[in-house]
Amino acid sequence: MLACGRIPAPLPAMVIGAGPDVLVVENSDTYWVAAEILGHRRNHPVGVLAWGCGKAFPSQVATLGVDVAGRGPVAGRVWYWGDLDPPGLIIAADAAATASATAGPQILPATGLWAAMANFPVQEPGSIDWSAAPGRRWLGGQLWDHLARVHRASGRVAQEAVHAELIAAWGKRGQRLTRGQRPSACPNPSRHRKPDTDTDTMPNSQPIFGIFGQVRTGCAARDSNPNPR
Repeated sequence: MLACGRIPAPLPAMVIGAGPDVLVVENSDTYWVAAEILGHRRNHPVGVLAWGCGKAFPSQVATLGVDVAGRGPVAGRVWYWGDLDPPGLIIAADAAATASATAGPQILPATGLWAAMANFPVQEPGSIDWSAAPGRRWLGGQLWDHLARVHRASGRVAQEAVHAELIAAWGKRGQRLTRGQRPSACPNPSRHRKPDTDTDTMPNSQPIFGIFGQVRTGCAARDSNPNPR
């Protein structure tokens, strides 16, 4: 048995379009919501949506170079989005390091989705230790600074807090950002801040958790800028 080769851990994924890119999300609820939203659109470069299974994603990275959702090795870019907290960024950084070590597809931050998290209330303020988080190293300086209100408050923002229309907007623009490009926030951040609790919703909008429909409010409806974020 010691002479046997290791088989990469499977990566749950589904085809959601014809594009070459892959979007990997950390959490299962976000996976299903993003599948419903992006699967009904054809104006984005994401062909496959994958669930990184939380902390398991670094062990799944090798699969990206073998087969994802029955389409063979990844031909485009791999975008990653998870919780804005130290564990979420450690997952991302470890996966990126694994990809680099194995000459696999590079793991890149889904910049527009990470940037949107700056517009939501900080959860658990004062209780999160960011001292060892690889935020600036993996996200890049501009995006890390854009998210300063979260990590400076020693808090976090869960991926599920992001509203569904922002995923739609990200897909509509096409995610083609690299670390050198400037992240852009929602034109009116106050519309994307839940005032009191994690379950409060914005006017004319709903949080990502449990929403499975086409949403045309907020940034997705107001912003006609065709350039990617």
